[in-house]
Amino acid sequence: MHFSQIKGHQETKALLINSVRQNHVAHAQLFLGQEGSANLAMALAYATYINCEDRQADDSCGTCNSCVKMNKLVHPDFNFVMPVTSTKSVTKDVLSQKFLTEWREFVLANPYQG
Repeated sequence: MHFSQIKGHQETKALLINSVRQNHVAHAQLFLGQEGSANLAMALAYATYINCEDRQADDSCGTCNSCVKMNKLVHPDFNFVMPVTSTKSVTKDVLSQKFLTEWREFVLANPYQG
C-alpha cells in the first residue's frame, strides 16, 4: 500500500512522512477509527514508506525489494498480531501466525474492510 493509493487524509500523510524524514518515528503507532476507514491502509502505507529502500519525497518507490515484499505483506520486519479464536482446523495453540494466509488474503482484497 502506498500513500498515493489513499484518497484524502493529506494532513495525516504529511505528518507521517515528516516523522520519517526527521528521523522521529515512534516505537509504536496507533491507528484508530471506524470500520471501513483508511486506518489500516494508512498503517500499511506508513510501514511501506518506513521500510522503503528508495523513498521518494511523498511516497515509497513501490519497486525496491522492500516495497515488493510489503505489497505482498510478507516483509520479514513487518508482523501482524490479531485476536484469534479456535476453529475446526485450528483447535489448539491458537496463534495469529496460524491465520496469516487468510489475513493476508483478506487485507490484500481490500484494506478498507469494514
